Amino acid sequence: MSNFAKLKVNEVVYETDDAVSIHFKQPLFGKIKYKSGQFLTLCIDINGEEFRRAYSLNSSPIIDKTLCVTVKKIDNGKVSNHIYESIKSGDKVKVIKPTGNFTIEPNKNLKRHIVLIAGGSGITPLMSMAKTILYNEPGSIVSLVYSNRQEGSIIFNDHLKELVEQFEGRFTTRHILSQPSSNWQGLRGRLDPSKLREILTTLPEKNDRHFFICGPEGMMNASLQTLTNLGIPEEKIHLESFASSVKASKSEDNEQKNTIKVTFRKKERYVVVPSNKTILDALLDYKIKVPYSCCSGACATCMAKVTEGEVEMAGGSILSDKEKAEGYILTCVSFAKSKDVEIDFDAC
Repeated sequence: MSNFAKLKVNEVVYETDDAVSIHFKQPLFGKIKYKSGQFLTLCIDINGEEFRRAYSLNSSPIIDKTLCVTVKKIDNGKVSNHIYESIKSGDKVKVIKPTGNFTIEPNKNLKRHIVLIAGGSGITPLMSMAKTILYNEPGSIVSLVYSNRQEGSIIFNDHLKELVEQFEGRFTTRHILSQPSSNWQGLRGRLDPSKLREILTTLPEKNDRHFFICGPEGMMNASLQTLTNLGIPEEKIHLESFASSVKASKSEDNEQKNTIKVTFRKKERYVVVPSNKTILDALLDYKIKVPYSCCSGACATCMAKVTEGEVEMAGGSILSDKEKAEGYILTCVSFAKSKDVEIDFDAC
């Protein structure tokens, strides 16, 4: 069964000045299944070249009729800017079906406190989770801690207010803005450890608390450290990293060229790659059609095994320590560090 699908755009909703939601119609036959928190990879054609970008679904698989992702423009973001400016109702977009391990599933018999901590566009998978739990886990409550710059950058602001009203007593929100207007009556500043601790003391008390965190790296690290210091068990803290792009290799020698022997579908190829370019980017430059999807180290589609040489992986929390120790890498966030490297996609 193919992992690809063609979806028709049902509606385009501009959430803020730099964020747009794309609602896709579910296929009439073979509806796409997914879990709250997973992401959908869009295959976007720009001037004849295909770009793949993964965006978390903010729709709930249980209550929403459409599949919806929200795309926030980033500086010099070729794909995000194209989507924001060009995608319209009626367009057909090739996608890779949903995947991802940052998920939550409702259980009507559970009574727990789901605490969602979001920064910026990190609200998208948490919005899906909030709706799913509120509608399908009646004994549980949901709290959202959401940091942004200004009032106008709060994605889903009106919808969040509607949910607070609809689920009074079960859904609470705490907004914090780093650059608010003088009219802002809420919390001000960055979501640092002291602010998060302060906010957590104001949330409803419930023993079985589970934390889901998504947003910029700095906010996530601060939140994780705060929760750890508060004694929250590791198994009750779940994170999803939103990285707009892969950082270049730490190597300052941008002129160093490395040779990579690639085994894929029992065929061997050799490519030459600068030490500051990801292995996946190099393979695609050579038109080697290896599997890939998210391009951010979140899905393991581009996983391969290093059988010779040294490779640096700059991110990608989805691999286990055991897999890393055995030499497995995510090529979309990996850089060749030695002159000769061998990797094998068939070993995965």
